Amino acid sequence: MKLTKVVLIAFGFLLTVLSTTLAQTVLDVTRLSLMNPSNRSISLVWGEGTSKCAQVFGQPSNITSYQSEVDEATVTVYHYGSNTIDFIDDKMVGYELSSPTIEVGTVNSQGFKINDRASVTYTQVPKDQGPGMPGFVTEERHNFRDFPVTKASGQSRGKNFERVSVAYIKNGGTRIDSRFELLFDTNGYLKNICLSN
Repeated sequence: MKLTKVVLIAFGFLLTVLSTTLAQTVLDVTRLSLMNPSNRSISLVWGEGTSKCAQVFGQPSNITSYQSEVDEATVTVYHYGSNTIDFIDDKMVGYELSSPTIEVGTVNSQGFKINDRASVTYTQVPKDQGPGMPGFVTEERHNFRDFPVTKASGQSRGKNFERVSVAYIKNGGTRIDSRFELLFDTNGYLKNICLSN
């Protein structure tokens, strides 16, 4: 009897972990390419080099570097105004965008950029208000393109936000140890885009 109870508890825990893992948003890196809004026919994709970056965006306004303790490598940072693109061993590994001069998306399509706005929908959902007192409550749902957005105040990487969307990254079938983050202000405007490793 005790063994059956332990097995059931362990099975329940495993199901909880699996459902939490499967519920996470996972995006393919090809959806997160960087594009110049004036020429969407070429893009910079995760893993491509600095020469492709210069081809897409021109020469950076500044180039800096730092030693990453996490990656145990030198990170070269291309600055395009307030936007930064990170490279390790001449491969793009991340970016942080805070200006609308760079778009995120797929080649030859309308991307998204800083100052685009998340949508809000309101739906009536049933809510039990006690015996014999059914009712409804208005539920507010936020969405940005097909990214789920959570209404929650906080701070990430030193930046304040009122709404956030977080996804994990894969390249084909392989999960990458990186995450994609969209930060929104009180009015639902996109203020920061980050792909970080």
